[in-house]
Amino acid sequence: MHKDYFQLYLHSKIDCTHYTTRIMRIVFTPIIKLRRTFRLILARVLVFWARILFSRNSARIQLSYSSESVHDGLGAQIQRHLSVEAFARALGATHISMPLKQIAIHPLDPFQSIEEMQDFLKTVNRVFGFGKNDIETFKVTHRVNNLTTFGLFKILVELITNKKVIHISICEIYEIVDLLPNFYAENLSPRRFLMDVPRDVTPENFICVHFRQGVGGKVVYPGQKLPRELDVEYFTETLSKSDYVGKKILVLTDAPLSSMTYQPVMDQKHLWDGTPKFSNGKMSISGYDLKKAFGEKGFEVEVISGGDPLEAFFLMLDCNILVMSRSSLSYSAAILNRKATIYYPPGFWHPPMRDWKK
Repeated sequence: MHKDYFQLYLHSKIDCTHYTTRIMRIVFTPIIKLRRTFRLILARVLVFWARILFSRNSARIQLSYSSESVHDGLGAQIQRHLSVEAFARALGATHISMPLKQIAIHPLDPFQSIEEMQDFLKTVNRVFGFGKNDIETFKVTHRVNNLTTFGLFKILVELITNKKVIHISICEIYEIVDLLPNFYAENLSPRRFLMDVPRDVTPENFICVHFRQGVGGKVVYPGQKLPRELDVEYFTETLSKSDYVGKKILVLTDAPLSSMTYQPVMDQKHLWDGTPKFSNGKMSISGYDLKKAFGEKGFEVEVISGGDPLEAFFLMLDCNILVMSRSSLSYSAAILNRKATIYYPPGFWHPPMRDWKK
């Protein structure tokens, strides 16, 4: 046997894998693009007919967000609510605004019990105008976990064949709205969200950087293909492209300064089962000194770690420049912030608006 047999075998295997990957990419990329194009065309055709039918029958078609069926953080809950509202308004349906009933409590939230969370949600619902309609006065005829283009087609058929009122309570509608993301800009007015919310930091000309970490270590959460956490280099390089001179830079983050162990409230422990770094009812979270990390790149920043997520949302809604993270909290603020320059993160699973910078 040749003395370099194993090295040669290893190199040939690597080359084979490399070329196989390239061939698969060449073959499947056009197929994936074609599939997306087909889905986009189908969605636009269905939305076109839905607009006609819904506008003629607006009193008979009602859409609402089913918040009681979803266990997620504040940002994800807001985004889902706004997506259903934007979709309903775009199609001319009656939007029934339901209150947020629950959110997942995160380690650095100022509320750490179910009772405190419920009190916090009273403020959220008041500020956003969620729950203006009494749920008891509306009879839900359909509950949909994920409204797809096929689901929309079935609704159109029922609207034609059935003369009764149809009220659809929806958990998620991203398959349609993510294909037509400008539904948000075209159908949501940010003015009604600009309420007098108490803030500790209120600079007039400032930049927000949203650094979403999760538990740290760039782990990938169930159902996602990429980690939420981005390198500090991404944020500093993005700031270098923006007009940051003379502006205050606020870094809003869920990362603690020092590593910590967090024990979720008993009623929500099941929400964290199967997530990274969660074991025996406790979560291990990596600390991150972001003031030092940004300082090493030449940026002087103020870091707000944890605290009121509603306050963080409104800071991102008011800022002049927003550097997003892979997070529903900064995404929801970005779709409502019409004055800011928005920097969209690479690899995020929700699409950008037309005028966002990549």
